[in-house]
Amino acid sequence: MVHMPLLVQRGIQHRLGALALASTIVVAAASSSHSLPGYQSNSRIARPALLDLTRDPVMLPVASSHRGQFWQPVSSTIVTQQPPTMPARPRKLTAAEARQLQQLIARSPGRKVIMEHTFRVNVPTFGSCLFVSVLDLSRGAPKLALHLVSNNRIVYTFPQPTWAQSWTLLEVKAVGFMELNFDGGDSDIVLIADYTAGPSGPGTSPPFPVVLVYLTEERGYVLDDEISRILTRRRVATIAKAEDIMRREFQYLP
Repeated sequence: MVHMPLLVQRGIQHRLGALALASTIVVAAASSSHSLPGYQSNSRIARPALLDLTRDPVMLPVASSHRGQFWQPVSSTIVTQQPPTMPARPRKLTAAEARQLQQLIARSPGRKVIMEHTFRVNVPTFGSCLFVSVLDLSRGAPKLALHLVSNNRIVYTFPQPTWAQSWTLLEVKAVGFMELNFDGGDSDIVLIADYTAGPSGPGTSPPFPVVLVYLTEERGYVLDDEISRILTRRRVATIAKAEDIMRREFQYLP
């Protein structure tokens, strides 16, 4: 009897509603030299190539007989290796870096660096750069702006949620760098800030936490709008709590 490899699909990430599903495929082979098309193998272990599951879903066995199982083609798109891992390694700025950054941001009137939540980091696409939190007063009510700065110029500006545009920033509480979407490194970002509804001052709404979740993508970052909304509605106030909910309820890995 021919022993065919066992295909196991491990869910890497799923979201609520229409959120995308990404998966890692693990192939375990017996002593047989047989292997599925698209997989690299030796006499003992079949090593999976990575598949683009957003375009080509993996197919499970569709029939079997005394000669073994029949398989549909696994994928026509093969990625031969994982993206390089790039730990964020956030650290505080040196005095010289801080002075230069403050001068850069001050070129635009009404903007000030929030130094407690500004770091030098390593991130995909941009490499070693500065993650910069900015208090923006140029439009009247305080707003939050987030940038990546490299070689004394802004190379990337993070998207802000449209549903928070009318709110007033009070204070950035915390920034966390972690691995959420299994793309290598720990460069995904969770930021928590206190806001108030409408303008600040006496008689306004009590402060409430807003959670922003940014996932790395090929050209920078994407705001996970739905997860950010959910965590904000739940009044999540710490990075630890946000991470616990994302991993326990939404199955973010690892």
